[in-house]
Amino acid sequence: MKKKIIIISAIAVAVIGVIVGTIALLVSSFLVDTKNPDVSTITGTAVITLGDDEGEKGDTVKIPVDVSENGGFMASLLNFSYDSSALKYIGYEKGDVLTDYEFSEGDGSLKFLGLENEDVTDTGTLFTLKFEILTDSKQETEIKLDVEDIINYDEQSLTTTVENGKVTVK
Repeated sequence: MKKKIIIISAIAVAVIGVIVGTIALLVSSFLVDTKNPDVSTITGTAVITLGDDEGEKGDTVKIPVDVSENGGFMASLLNFSYDSSALKYIGYEKGDVLTDYEFSEGDGSLKFLGLENEDVTDTGTLFTLKFEILTDSKQETEIKLDVEDIINYDEQSLTTTVENGKVTVK
């Protein structure tokens, strides 16, 4: 009889532990986020501007990608497109705003994936794209940005304004 009481008591303690843990988890999901307690500072917007550069065939041009009016984001997925008959992507230089990101290259396209540990609210250069000019015909070629998604810590998408860049071949 004592064994049954001990077993029943152990089961009751385990069930109560599971219930208390579940309640704690549910309650914590409704509390203010301790990592980002003042979500009112997130304005929900960002302006991304691609710079311009110029050069001749064989030159390396650099296109800075800057963020301003930054409401705060931690994850971003960006798609860049350019004329691959006029430009060849050769790499990037790190900027002063982001720390963790990767590029994936296709023919005339670049996919950018950035993921930070918390919302980044700084403004400045995200990174600088580097291209080699392949053509000698004098022209302007646009480098376009399509923002697939930019989200903050609370998984809210930011409204973005984009200003595309260009390369002028002299």
